[in-house]
Amino acid sequence: MSSFTAPVRPVKVNRLQPVAVIGRFVGGATPDDLLAGCAILEIEDANELTSYWTVADVDRRSGVITGFAVRKFGSGEVYHLPRDLSSCDCPDRTYRPDRPKGCRHMAALAQALLTAADDLPRPRKPDRRTERDDLTGGYPCDDDGPDDCIDLAAARGHLL
Repeated sequence: MSSFTAPVRPVKVNRLQPVAVIGRFVGGATPDDLLAGCAILEIEDANELTSYWTVADVDRRSGVITGFAVRKFGSGEVYHLPRDLSSCDCPDRTYRPDRPKGCRHMAALAQALLTAADDLPRPRKPDRRTERDDLTGGYPCDDDGPDDCIDLAAARGHLL
């Protein structure tokens, strides 16, 4: 009795394709528009045109832009991207992290930012005296100060 083995079919591997989108800011957003949160990002692909409010996330202490948030018109869904656009918390990027060049938000924002500016301006750095006054209630502390006075040395460690 002979046995017959069916030929093994090669397994077809679905390779993820990069997203094919065009990203642009409506009306040519400026860096100030990004900082104020009034820049509108349009993402166009083969099937649809989607718009997002776009705002630059700024670290209040250092004044450095740390990333971007995009809020979808209509549904209000918000996705966050770091400054280098290396990730996004949308479902596509979450469940398909190996997609070349990332999700549609990453690709579109990278394209649109090229039109906004070469370098985004840094927001004005806060005045240290104002921060000190906020922490201490307006008067500097020393060893002879009131009991509810905040130690400046300890507070400074939290600011830097």
